[in-house]
Amino acid sequence: MVIIAELENYSVKKVLIDQGNSVDILYWTTYQKLQLPLNVMIPYDEPIYIFSGEKVSTRGYVDLHTIFRDKIQTKTIHIRFLIVDACTLYNVFLGRPSLNTLGAVVSMPPPSHENPLLRLVTSLPSTTTNDLHENATWLAYVLNSQFCKQTTWNVHPALT
Repeated sequence: MVIIAELENYSVKKVLIDQGNSVDILYWTTYQKLQLPLNVMIPYDEPIYIFSGEKVSTRGYVDLHTIFRDKIQTKTIHIRFLIVDACTLYNVFLGRPSLNTLGAVVSMPPPSHENPLLRLVTSLPSTTTNDLHENATWLAYVLNSQFCKQTTWNVHPALT
């Protein structure tokens, strides 16, 4: 699920809700666009590993007031974001720490077979729900990788 949130009075689009993530991530390019001074960031340079097993570097962490709105209510929470220097389609990943603070329950509507990407994922050979999840994760990784590298698609062996 992708939402919009306000960080330090900026409306930030492409915020990915990721229940599987144990940290809240703010990407370095987004940090720069927020025009936050470097002295606000607390240095931290331990690498992290993303779901594909790839090692990415971190720059530090920062505590930011983050606002979530809908038509009826507004909720502001303090989030500690790990600042990650990696190429991504998103600006922010909200993980379990923020979801727990918000008391959020993430619920998705049943899949629609009208979506061509979903048709591609569900057409991959799979026997269990876990296989389907792995195929969807693989597809998300390929889409993200291709966006960052601006190269041609690599075809997954199951599609050939």
